[in-house]
Amino acid sequence: MKDRINKGDAYIVQTEKALDIQINEITEAENKISQLAQDKPDSAVLMEVGNWYTHRNNLERNLKRDQDQADKYQQLIKRGVEELAILQVDVETYTATYEQKMLQLVQHRKALNDLKNTLEVQQKLAQYAHELKDGTPCPLCGSEHHPKITHQEDVTDKQQQAKVQYETNEAAIHTLEKEKDKVLDILRKKGIQRKTI
Repeated sequence: MKDRINKGDAYIVQTEKALDIQINEITEAENKISQLAQDKPDSAVLMEVGNWYTHRNNLERNLKRDQDQADKYQQLIKRGVEELAILQVDVETYTATYEQKMLQLVQHRKALNDLKNTLEVQQKLAQYAHELKDGTPCPLCGSEHHPKITHQEDVTDKQQQAKVQYETNEAAIHTLEKEKDKVLDILRKKGIQRKTI
């Protein structure tokens, strides 16, 4: 029995040592937890850092988008300038140049209309003169006597030339208006703001 008591006492001592070791380990773990709790960043700081990071990412994304958009607009402007160069258009002086060309074409149209009217009158006079016969009344003055009948030259060729010139002038006006529309479209699409023509 003594032997059993000695063994029991030894077991109790060994168990108490193991218990002391576990108590020390628990105490050390609690101290570490306490230290870690003290070292833990404040949740407000963590929230602020998270917000900063999100804001930074948004700014970088917006910057990238804005740079891409700026590059796109630069390309559009470059293409617009190239298209205007092909048309040999100087954006700064285009309005004045267009107005000057259009004024010349409109004045030429008026001159051609005047020529056309003059040639029609000459043609009609030649027709009347050709149809005049003594004893028949003149369609212009009503006289039946025609002592001095005027002889008008045939203006058919001149009328044809005037018609061709008029059609050419009208085509030039149409071409100039189409060019103006194209230039304005290029300027509008490319964002190059100029005085409206």
